[in-house]
Amino acid sequence: MSDAAVAKGAKWYEPTGWPRWVRWAAVAPLSLLAAIAIYFIYAIINGIASELPSSITSLFAIAIGVYVYVGVGRVIAPAFSKLVGFTLATTALTFIGWFLGNVVANAPHGIPQWYAVLVGLAAMGAALGGAFADIPDRVPHEREVYAWLPGALRWVLFIPIAVTLAVAVCFVLAVPLALMSLNSDAVRLINTPLATATFIAVCAAVVPKAKNVVGIIFAVLLGLLALVQLFSGIDRGAAVQIFASLAHKGRDEIAWSMTPWYQTLTGLGMLAGCCIGMVGSVQAEKTRKATEAASQ
Repeated sequence: MSDAAVAKGAKWYEPTGWPRWVRWAAVAPLSLLAAIAIYFIYAIINGIASELPSSITSLFAIAIGVYVYVGVGRVIAPAFSKLVGFTLATTALTFIGWFLGNVVANAPHGIPQWYAVLVGLAAMGAALGGAFADIPDRVPHEREVYAWLPGALRWVLFIPIAVTLAVAVCFVLAVPLALMSLNSDAVRLINTPLATATFIAVCAAVVPKAKNVVGIIFAVLLGLLALVQLFSGIDRGAAVQIFASLAHKGRDEIAWSMTPWYQTLTGLGMLAGCCIGMVGSVQAEKTRKATEAASQ
């Protein structure tokens, strides 16, 4: 059955019946809403069955919420399901890394440290489970989202469009997370791999040809920046010495706005986003060539 036939017979609530651009736009917000819904369901169950230990129910609720966050995004995405799952899982893992870093640096208030670590490990397993779950990873051979734009205009506008959409995706996640009183450092950390992967993927999606070349170029450029962040976090002393020499300043004049472990997580998240975006751009170019060959 063709993709058009599947979309025509789908119910209004089934993503297969939605336009492709709607599905791409809905990946981040609906994934987060699904995870939040799990929390409310947990709160209701915990209120009704108060005899159940909250430490156990909350552990399961967090793990299920993270799994749903990644899985829903994969189901909604019209293509590249596995890469979408890796991207969402990376955002979850970076947040979990920030959470565990705070647990180690500062003993959490109200809960045992060992339990906080257990919650983090359970959430990590759920994120990876959602990313590697057996969900169809289909790349349909059909008209591109940006095919309505003239080819020359696509080459001119691919960077502005990619920047705009990367910022928009981050904004979509940042607003509800901020309303939930999540720490601004954690929000920025979550958005780092998401913005990186989105920017590279959109660059490759917009350009009419050579998607793999465009994706690899931007992945390498951003990857170098990620490696600088990673190096600065892992070996702060050497990084200070190098930057002081390059800037012709004293070591005491080099100030850092991020702690080493936070900068390490930033570099790792950004590097993961680069890898995901690069792989996606290579797959997008293969799909374009296959579609072009099939139409001839």
